[in-house]
Amino acid sequence: MDITTFIKTEADNIWTPGTKHYAESLQRVAKFCNFSGYGDRQLDNFKARDIRAFLQHLVSDGLSTSSANRYAAAVSSVFKHAVHEEFITRAPQVRYEKEPEGRPRFFTEQEQQRLVAFLRRSRAPWMADMVELSLQTGMRHGEILKIGTEHSELIRGGPMPILRLHKTKNGDARDIPLNDVALRCFDALSIGEWYSHRVFYNVWNDARYVIARGDKDFVFHVCRHTAATKMANDLNINTTLIGKFLGHRSSETTKKYIKLTDDSSIDIAKAMMVK
Repeated sequence: MDITTFIKTEADNIWTPGTKHYAESLQRVAKFCNFSGYGDRQLDNFKARDIRAFLQHLVSDGLSTSSANRYAAAVSSVFKHAVHEEFITRAPQVRYEKEPEGRPRFFTEQEQQRLVAFLRRSRAPWMADMVELSLQTGMRHGEILKIGTEHSELIRGGPMPILRLHKTKNGDARDIPLNDVALRCFDALSIGEWYSHRVFYNVWNDARYVIARGDKDFVFHVCRHTAATKMANDLNINTTLIGKFLGHRSSETTKKYIKLTDDSSIDIAKAMMVK
């Protein structure tokens, strides 16, 4: 039996119908089924690496580790129930990630250069364009994947080209100005079909191994954190404007993205001495 049919048939036996947990769990496993054609796959044809790829996709697209772990729990419930009801003999292992403490990670200048160079030489050079575009604009992984689809359009004619996303993660539309670097990356990504989930995560894992071995926080979404950090520390842009540029609804979300560098802390301390 394929996993979509199994969930439709057994959902009421996995979770308590009519509860908030029931509705949220269904939404989470539906997203799992929509990922990389998983919904048509037979229950006994899933491996631990398939679930790991899905969870990596969620984190790379900006979901917190704690939220990704809730998706992992929902998926795990499906397979455990399938074992209990003897549809399969063994459930694929679901590994929960340790939730990070403190502020989000950001890429150093050296890491940015090494990452782009590594990806340019890889079997997926389009990933370098994705990284550079995110570093310049703070675009999420999922937003970049909208390029070339009906969900986005490029508006030219003004002082700077504008990429309009008709619907973003928080449900709002977003206009993103593209500087020369961002426009070059956008043009490269507008040509043909270039994206593959499997290739993306395999190559990204290779990059992590070379640049930051063992660092679980070395994910694509860090490009967005890095853009926000640069705006705050190098360009002295206030939090409100950064939030509007990144498409945040809440200033509290923006604050979590911004990492105060040591140099910025020293500059602030020096400035406090000036009368």
